Amino acid sequence: MRRGQLIALLGLVVAGAGPLQGQDSLIVLDPGAPAGDSVLATGLPAGILREVLQRYNDSATARITGDFTLPTGARLDGAFGAHRGTVRIHGVVRGSITVVNGDLVLGPTARVSGDVLVVGGRVSLAKGAVVDGGTRDFPAEAPVARSANGTLVEREPGRSLGDIA
Repeated sequence: MRRGQLIALLGLVVAGAGPLQGQDSLIVLDPGAPAGDSVLATGLPAGILREVLQRYNDSATARITGDFTLPTGARLDGAFGAHRGTVRIHGVVRGSITVVNGDLVLGPTARVSGDVLVVGGRVSLAKGAVVDGGTRDFPAEAPVARSANGTLVEREPGRSLGDIA
């Protein structure tokens, strides 16, 4: 094929291609912008984070990390807190339950005499489960970390691009 024919063929292909379309969205990063509040970024109200830290870190709260099951016929006296795990209650809890970044499953024989607060997870109540106090759950993860002494502390907010650069 001669050069002239190749150029003519290329011209026909381009002419018949129609209008070109490109990406029309634009994302602007401002490296000088201040870092956002990690609590607001998660969708968790600041008051709830303070409450969950106070309840979990209370010296009278029995605290565990990971999964926990209280079987039918068993009883737990006092406040109970769990971090990062699924808590299954089939027995009796005489106190409040606080679950941070985990789920709470209340079986049909479960009875809780206090209130229930779950942050970063969900509450599941089987038919027959009884909670004498209120039940609140917030699916947004709590921005917390476990300290060396077993209490929870608020995680530091992430650094902005301006701080990193």
